[in-house]
Amino acid sequence: MEKIAILDFGSQYTQLIARRTRSLGVYTEILPGDSSASAIGEVKGVLLSGGPRSMDDGADFDKAILDSKTPLLGICYGMQLMNHFAGGQVKSLPQGEYGRQEVELDGGSPLFRGLDEGTCWMSHRDSISELAPEYSIVGRSADGIPTAIQHETRPYFGVQFHPEVTHTTHGTDILRNFVEICRCSGDWKLGDYIDEQLLKLVSEKYPEADFTLNMVRRAKEQNGFVGSSKRRVKITAPVEGKPTEFDITDEMAKACESPLPAIMETVTDLIASFDPEFQEGVRQNIIIAGGGSQLKGLDAFLASEMPDCKFTCIDDPLHAGADGALQLAPDIPDETPEKL
Repeated sequence: MEKIAILDFGSQYTQLIARRTRSLGVYTEILPGDSSASAIGEVKGVLLSGGPRSMDDGADFDKAILDSKTPLLGICYGMQLMNHFAGGQVKSLPQGEYGRQEVELDGGSPLFRGLDEGTCWMSHRDSISELAPEYSIVGRSADGIPTAIQHETRPYFGVQFHPEVTHTTHGTDILRNFVEICRCSGDWKLGDYIDEQLLKLVSEKYPEADFTLNMVRRAKEQNGFVGSSKRRVKITAPVEGKPTEFDITDEMAKACESPLPAIMETVTDLIASFDPEFQEGVRQNIIIAGGGSQLKGLDAFLASEMPDCKFTCIDDPLHAGADGALQLAPDIPDETPEKL
């Protein structure tokens, strides 16, 4: 499974970085900021989150990550961290940059392909005072402060702003460009994640059995549930060539429940992205579609955890996109189709 690791240095936006990247079809895993290169393992790329600390406070960071040649994107504090450990310097500004800021970007950088300027969300007082060797500046704020850097030969990039928040124009494009730099196919789906979790769990519990991904996927499609199940879930797998039945009810429950926190965080973020006058309408019309929507009890669980919201699970995932569009169509302003 293709994966991008996110090293968390205490940013309030770390979960949002993960959600934005997953929405581009790439699985992400959040790890502590002091994780070693060996602990990160085989990944397609690494994201360094922002954080409240300053370089003056010291930092626990494995410099070997900068020697791995794995694509790297540092965000806010993450960019300062990259520059510091690569031999540059970071100092406090007389006055920080906060809120929306206009920036100029180098469209020749792979990270900013197709872009040259935009409005970005800043939240920093520290800034690069001396650029690390073999790095170049590929973005500046209106005040001339470096807002983006990249390594001259390796796929290492840093941005002082937050591309994951909606206040940053083209933020999704920037993250998508990074995903492409990581050579990710972008075909990861939530249902695939559940399947892989289930395969891992049943293989650990019954190491003698020969389970396959397709085998557990079929079991999930037929018996996947959230909450409690009225009957035990059983699956037949070969043991030394002999068909043997195994009870995987507990593993099924754990695998199906594993993405629920991310789903609820995504719903909360979605609601917050709308203007206040439209938020109640969004709360009362949340449509859950795709393979994950077929889990029995999912809508009831979400309704119990988020009682202010009304959830509808689409029965047929093949028609979910069309059904969802029809649900939204009455609320689309008349001028929108003309603009499209």
